[in-house]
Amino acid sequence: MLTFKSYLTESKDILHHFWDEHESDLPYYHQRDNCTTAARDLDDWISKNHPDVSRGVVPSGSYDSKGNPKKGGFIRVDKPQYVKDDLHPADKEEMSLQNLDHRKAADRKKFVTEHPDKEKFHWIPHSWVDTRQGKLDPSGFHPSGTGQFDKLIKDKKAAQYKEFGE
Repeated sequence: MLTFKSYLTESKDILHHFWDEHESDLPYYHQRDNCTTAARDLDDWISKNHPDVSRGVVPSGSYDSKGNPKKGGFIRVDKPQYVKDDLHPADKEEMSLQNLDHRKAADRKKFVTEHPDKEKFHWIPHSWVDTRQGKLDPSGFHPSGTGQFDKLIKDKKAAQYKEFGE
């Protein structure tokens, strides 16, 4: 598992050049759910500017019918997330059975913090570019602190990326 420090150290030039050339797109890339666009744009940019770099986009993760990570890329955040849009339909149904309203932040927090498998709420679907040199994440972190996960992962050197199979 490659960490934030490793990919910045090993692939610093590629990411920094990409960011410099796409500066106007950074606010969009750094919003949640825009990681796939950022990863595809980086992959296209690498193919034009560094064709010798073997790469591939890791698609943003998806869930099984019970709301568990199933396939694709995920990143682990420090605290379980209970944002309404992060809940899987199965979680919303389970909340309803517990007389909790998924539209209410307090109910979502109660559901997540008391869930027997709260670890699954630490994993957020995410997309990046895999290269032989390591992972390149154009949207998750940024030296300015504006990346999607800059505020959700304290120790960026230990950031955990995971790609699930089917």
